[in-house]
Amino acid sequence: MVSERLLQSIQGIEFTGPLSKLRISVSIGVVVMPYEKFTTITDLIRLADAAMYTAKRKGRNRIESVPPA
Repeated sequence: MVSERLLQSIQGIEFTGPLSKLRISVSIGVVVMPYEKFTTITDLIRLADAAMYTAKRKGRNRIESVPPA
């Protein structure tokens, strides 16, 4: 829910003046807890990073989770 609110807030930002045509997109990767496939914080970050890159590949402005929701 937090990541969805973050995505909505960021994609809703509107610039004025010479930057008015600029749009921001966001790709978010999250790890759903509990998840048995990590044992260290490094594993946790690696999994969230991989989910973020999956979101980017699938078109941006989206949230991907591990394991998939």
